[in-house]
Amino acid sequence: MFADRDPGDIYLVRAGGSELKRVSADSGEWEINYWPDISPDGSRAVYATTRYRWVGGPFGIRNFEIETANLDGSDPLRLTDNGWHDIAPSWAPDGSQIAFVGFAGGKFAGELYVVAADGSERNTVFDTRNPDTAAIDLGNGAVAAGLFINTSPVWSPDGITLALVVGGSVSASAGTWVYGPTGHCCFRSMALYTIKSDGTGLTLLNASPTQGYGPRTPPAWSLDGQRLAFMLDGTTTLKRELYTIGVDGSELRKIAEVGNLNGERFGTDGSLSWSPNGTEILFTVASGSGSQTGDVYIAWADRSELQRVGPGTYASWSPDGSRIAVIERFPNHYLSTMAPDGSDAMSLVTRDQDGNLKASNPNPRCFLWFCL
Repeated sequence: MFADRDPGDIYLVRAGGSELKRVSADSGEWEINYWPDISPDGSRAVYATTRYRWVGGPFGIRNFEIETANLDGSDPLRLTDNGWHDIAPSWAPDGSQIAFVGFAGGKFAGELYVVAADGSERNTVFDTRNPDTAAIDLGNGAVAAGLFINTSPVWSPDGITLALVVGGSVSASAGTWVYGPTGHCCFRSMALYTIKSDGTGLTLLNASPTQGYGPRTPPAWSLDGQRLAFMLDGTTTLKRELYTIGVDGSELRKIAEVGNLNGERFGTDGSLSWSPNGTEILFTVASGSGSQTGDVYIAWADRSELQRVGPGTYASWSPDGSRIAVIERFPNHYLSTMAPDGSDAMSLVTRDQDGNLKASNPNPRCFLWFCL
């Protein structure tokens, strides 16, 4: 399952590249569906959709709501009904709950919620507007004005704890909120936190070493739940660094360092995940937020060894770790699978000359990651 940014739909394709299907329904020119995640039992998908609420305006301004549906798009169930954006949903490991981020009261996403999979029992886990959280540590004496949650929440393997990156917009001196000519803040500092799904136990794991730097992509839990991997904007210009850290904040380890392609320091595009055997970390470094180019890497968690797999902006492991799926948006090669060393590449989805997605392989005997 993957999301296409243009026009903003969610698709399912068999691992052999056959039977490309659109999961999200189409109800209008301005509908966008994004941030898909498949339930642990593989029966339903959760995603954010603009289908339900229209604010108006000349460009069809709309709000995101959270929805689940069967993998063929049938039986949709709306989980939220708010006057703001709800984004980045993620299933709990047991499938009973869904975590998501909301824009309840400001410019940036500042609330972390957990809702039952049937839409009941929604709880606020973390709210950046709460005075108790407004003074949290972002590192290097950073005083935040306008906290926000910078990445999707990530569940621990036991389903008890969520990892998230919290950021704040700060000035270089007094910590006031400063905007440049384009409306973007001059400095942002980030910090990696964990918090239990009931809202207790907020724990700082890593804070920005320098104002304007910090974790940018969603962190990733090790399979045993004892460590987290995260990407950090490096203190060296045009570098990004991969680290792992214990869940108690101990044993910070630098695993790898790579160059950022065009110097975009604040891009949050990219993916990060541990291999099924727990020994390797797959990650991407995009050229910047919204970029269509980037590189895929594999690093070894127990030693300083780095391998470039090839071009791509998002990547994920197959369940057995024998292959990886890669999205490469530019120029035409969209979705493919390959061996972890980049060999034996097989195209699954491409774009035709009209810009439409199409399945690349007509083999009907392949389903998900398995081919007969």
